[in-house]
Amino acid sequence: MLLARSFSEISLDRPALLTIGTFDGVHRGHRYLLEQAHARATEHGYGLVIVTFEPCPAVVLRPALGRYQLTSAAQKLKLLEAVDPAVVAMLEFTPALSLLIAEEFMDALEAQVQLQEVWFGEDFRFGRDRGGDLRMLVERGRESGFSLHVVNRRTEDKASISSSRIRQAIAAGDVATAMPLLGYPFARECQEPQAGRWLDEMTEAARCAVPEYLTLPADGIYAVLASQGDGLPRKSVAAISASDANSQMVVKGDVWADEPLTVEFIDRITSMESYLSDPAAWEARAFDQLGHWERPEYDPIGEY
Repeated sequence: MLLARSFSEISLDRPALLTIGTFDGVHRGHRYLLEQAHARATEHGYGLVIVTFEPCPAVVLRPALGRYQLTSAAQKLKLLEAVDPAVVAMLEFTPALSLLIAEEFMDALEAQVQLQEVWFGEDFRFGRDRGGDLRMLVERGRESGFSLHVVNRRTEDKASISSSRIRQAIAAGDVATAMPLLGYPFARECQEPQAGRWLDEMTEAARCAVPEYLTLPADGIYAVLASQGDGLPRKSVAAISASDANSQMVVKGDVWADEPLTVEFIDRITSMESYLSDPAAWEARAFDQLGHWERPEYDPIGEY
């Protein structure tokens, strides 16, 4: 797989099946589109080219949104790699890029690859003033000779699977509801956890400052799986103080400072206030829940 960071780095030695999207969270709805696109590309000998943005456009254009983005660049890339594309173009979203009209955006892509098909979700728009819509792409396809495929939103529990719905669940601390929408436990990564103390100010713990644009669950105590160098998930508890100006994720358990840490959120156990009233009981509940938890496997959300 080729990772491109700019238009000029995109390269492919065969016709391209292109899809463009923010793909924040790379959730099950995204993967429905991407896996169909990959199957189609494989069948016809095309290379799947995924164009996405880092950070999410909304983070740049509407910074007041705060903790908006579900996946870091590294998380998104790992999830996209699992689809086995020929190229992932992760373009830095800047104010300059936001000024490109959709036609200029397509000009830059068509200068690099031979487009055979373009796939995108029903509600996706791109380019300045969101001018890259279905009508524009149909006209562009007629001129350039590529076909267009629009994939409808998928649903879970009779509601559409969307990054917005997932953000709302996580912001409310409902990581259990977010899990079947994402298709995996919501996770946060910390490259340089710092040695610190747990809420009792005595027990050692790993403390992580989380970049201000990345989503965090609501304040509270969570049952989590923490993994480091050996990749083995360890049952742990985490405290989140997302409302603090210096937002912190504090992880208690068999974890170490100064070694990259991945924390998967399985369920919210209680509020910070309730936890402090009886820490031992709440931690026992968290570890009991983790002891019975099995990593779920989700069926495809539709026929491919």
